[in-house]
Amino acid sequence: MSNQEMRPTAQGSYQVLEVTAVDPAGPAAKAGLRKGDVIRKFDGDKIWAPPQGFDEQLQSKKPGQVVKIELERGSQMLTVTATLGTNTQAK
Repeated sequence: MSNQEMRPTAQGSYQVLEVTAVDPAGPAAKAGLRKGDVIRKFDGDKIWAPPQGFDEQLQSKKPGQVVKIELERGSQMLTVTATLGTNTQAK
């Protein structure tokens, strides 16, 4: 669903998550996320840097929990609300 990377700024670097695909029937699509969106914050927190990374950050939440996602879409900064689903790709 996404690629994690560092973005440099004058104040230092921060982690972001670029959305590379969205399941049309999944919670991300229902929240309004689109391919190309760049997630800057997840539920009020910066995106966790590796080795934990976003996967672990997401797993720290529970299915059904409502979270706020701050993102960039082109030149716009947006905040969307998502209700987390279950991980159907869990091992």
